[in-house]
Amino acid sequence: RDTDRSRGLGDVYKRQIREAVDLLDIELDLTGAAETDENKNISRQAQSKRMKKHKYVRQPLFWRSFAYFCYRYFLKGACLDGKVGFIWTFLQGWWYRTLVDAKVYEIKKACGNDKEEIKRFLKDKYNITL
Repeated sequence: RDTDRSRGLGDVYKRQIREAVDLLDIELDLTGAAETDENKNISRQAQSKRMKKHKYVRQPLFWRSFAYFCYRYFLKGACLDGKVGFIWTFLQGWWYRTLVDAKVYEIKKACGNDKEEIKRFLKDKYNITL
């Protein structure tokens, strides 16, 4: 059973890194893909979600995960679901988003906003090629 749990946390770790890279790409235009988001041929729902992510990226690190938790818990009504609503919103809306922000912080602390340095860092540390 410990193997199952550690594999699950490994999946969270991999998603956290991918999400951090996506946020950095949107913020710093690492690949050029983010600037074309408005013109992509995707569903309206996907387009809306993508534009919300662009707004999210412009918020300060760590504050945005707290604000997202408050939005989901209070304004979207997760507080009405009792403990289950709190646990889910905390884990998905605050804990996970804070992990992603911590990864963004780690990368920016090591590389600043230097696009090429970030790309080298991602390749060397996480084997991610942009």
